[in-house]
Amino acid sequence: MKKLILSILFILCLSFQASAWNPMVVVSGGGADPCVTAGCTGTYEFCGTFEYSGDTDQACVNSGAGTAQGTVSGATIQEASALAGTYGVLLDADGEYIEYSITPTAGLKDEGWIVFSFETPDPLQPTSDQSYLARLVYDGTNEILIYVHATTDAILASYEGDGGVAQLPPNQSVAAGTTYTYAYTWENDGTDRHATCIQTGVLTPTAMFAACSGSWGVEAEDLPAWADEPATFNVGDRGNGGVDGAYNVDDYRIGNTYEGD
Repeated sequence: MKKLILSILFILCLSFQASAWNPMVVVSGGGADPCVTAGCTGTYEFCGTFEYSGDTDQACVNSGAGTAQGTVSGATIQEASALAGTYGVLLDADGEYIEYSITPTAGLKDEGWIVFSFETPDPLQPTSDQSYLARLVYDGTNEILIYVHATTDAILASYEGDGGVAQLPPNQSVAAGTTYTYAYTWENDGTDRHATCIQTGVLTPTAMFAACSGSWGVEAEDLPAWADEPATFNVGDRGNGGVDGAYNVDDYRIGNTYEGD
């Protein structure tokens, strides 16, 4: 009996050693980085894909070094609105948005880009109201607004600061029931300019910048200075209005370089 007990203990000891050194054994509390799993890779200031595991309104910031919790007001995060991945956001009324507090790298107010994807309603509903899809803001007079014009169906970007407003003329109107990726980029550090580009389909920022090469709608003009770095980002918009019709939006990313031609 004594030999049998010793044999069992020896086998158990070998089994423990094997599992302790086996690289395939998963350590409790470990696992994949949730930002990477959500599709947020590379260098970025903000990445909201609505795929963060267990918390779809959570976004990743500072290249994955931190997260930002979204405050949802009216907007709906759902599978039916996904343009990429599993979830997207439905904006279908005034006053609907998701708001994030951000702490970007110094200089984003002077140089950066925003890329996101959206699907237009079918039919488009021209009225007296704009359809706001994104807002990067320090305060009410220092903000970047991206919206579809109420009557022309053109997508526009407006860079607003303490010194006034610089609005890019549209480089394309949108069609009903169509999915697009839109990019806006700005430089306000002595070489003042901003640019827009729109492509059909859903593209990552890297693919978007490659597709836009040579076709950015660039305008060199004096961009108004901002009082400070942006502190808030809205999916949709808080403060200026909402949308006309039902817009599905997805994959919002912000970076801190100028990408136009």
